Amino acid sequence: MHRNIALAALPLSVLFLLLSFAGCSASGTAKVNVAGEGAEGSVQTGQQRPPAGEGVWEDDNADPAVGAAAEAPALGRSVEAQGHGEVPMATLPGFRMFRDGTSRVFVEVSAEVPVKETRAEGVLTYRFVGVKVPERVNLMELPTQYFPTPVSRVRLVKVEDDAELIIELRAATKPKTRLRKDAGGTVLSVDFPRLSESSLDDSDTRSNAKP
Repeated sequence: MHRNIALAALPLSVLFLLLSFAGCSASGTAKVNVAGEGAEGSVQTGQQRPPAGEGVWEDDNADPAVGAAAEAPALGRSVEAQGHGEVPMATLPGFRMFRDGTSRVFVEVSAEVPVKETRAEGVLTYRFVGVKVPERVNLMELPTQYFPTPVSRVRLVKVEDDAELIIELRAATKPKTRLRKDAGGTVLSVDFPRLSESSLDDSDTRSNAKP
């Protein structure tokens, strides 16, 4: 009560100055807090996102087909890559189906190596020069005939001192081949278009006709 009377007794000019000072102090404190939070957020964002070309951040304008090659395959598993200075090592080939009906076969090599492509009727062959194939990989294959894809089987085999990725087809198709470099070496991906229902029916008929 006494405080209210005392304030009321003060001249209006003094009251205005006191109220202005109190408002500036509160406003100043709020601005400092907001600026502090904003600066901290910027620092954290800068530390989390690596510079361009580093880390695992995806480019918004990157080719989706290339970016998808890094995804886990539906079939296949990786083989531990060799260290620098050792013979380049190939991984077990991977296979992936996409929702739009397209599919991909891919394989990674632990170093940058030349790749030779050979196309024949019903077979695509990619030869990785000077690449070693682990024994457990040499005995494995991907039975992709159970998927709606032009690919019927995928193998990675040793041929002399090289490795060959052999893709057997059950329908005529025009795949797109991409070879790119990454931190782990070289990644080859072969993209196949959607398999038409007529092609799928024809391939099933041929499979059933075999003795």
